[in-house]
Amino acid sequence: MKKDPVDWRDSKAARPEMEKYYKEFAKGFVDYVATTYEWPDVGVDRMTRMLDYTVPGGKYNRGLLCIWTAIDTCKMKGIEFATVEKQSIVLAWCVEILQVSPACVTESVLCYFKHNRRSTPPNV
Repeated sequence: MKKDPVDWRDSKAARPEMEKYYKEFAKGFVDYVATTYEWPDVGVDRMTRMLDYTVPGGKYNRGLLCIWTAIDTCKMKGIEFATVEKQSIVLAWCVEILQVSPACVTESVLCYFKHNRRSTPPNV
């Protein structure tokens, strides 16, 4: 039985579909960083927990915009979106990860200087 295609324009329907891929892509990202930069296990664990805490659960507007752009580009070029769907989702997660990166750096700096942000202690 073939599954129905996802309506990527419906952000409520698209979010769960994006979330299906998160663990796979986060693991690939962490494994790449760990291997390339020879990170110790404690760093790998820390990065995994940080990503799991900060990346999933949002509205994914930036990531969905990547997918919508890919859909529109495929239409203009006469390409079936299904042939690039997974790559579009990878790009969407890359954008989501990059989007939270400044927040993670800021939180780390705040922890270092022991300041509070918006009257709450940093949670990293």
